[in-house]
Amino acid sequence: MEKHYSYTEIAEMLKVPISTLYLFKKEGTGPHTLRVGRHFRVSESDLKDWLLKRRD
Repeated sequence: MEKHYSYTEIAEMLKVPISTLYLFKKEGTGPHTLRVGRHFRVSESDLKDWLLKRRD
């Protein structure tokens, strides 16, 4: 099973505020998310794909 990251974990990895991730989601420029209850999760493969696209 693939690992899924919370916005908190991603914010810590990228050293950005969580609010930045929510802004990206609102603008439609963030990684694909899954909603689990009240929380968003991002699969490891979706996070890697999103980071590669942001690098270019």
